[in-house]
Amino acid sequence: MVKSSKATRAKPARTLTVVQIHSGIGCPGRQRRTLQSLGLRRIRHRNQLPDLPSVRGMVNAISHLVRIEEPPSAHRGDSKS
Repeated sequence: MVKSSKATRAKPARTLTVVQIHSGIGCPGRQRRTLQSLGLRRIRHRNQLPDLPSVRGMVNAISHLVRIEEPPSAHRGDSKS
């Protein structure tokens, strides 16, 4: 009997925040399934995903329906005290 071990994968350090900006109604089924695969359900819904080539490819396929938001930077020079 072979023991199955869980493969430990390093989490990607970078993430993408993907926001749905247009509806999938009237789009081909493939594009609606891509929205669903990205975890987006409605307009203005956002999801944080790992920055992987597969995720980037899905976003590029439906770039007219989604937007990528910049992650908050660690250095905040615009804060006023």
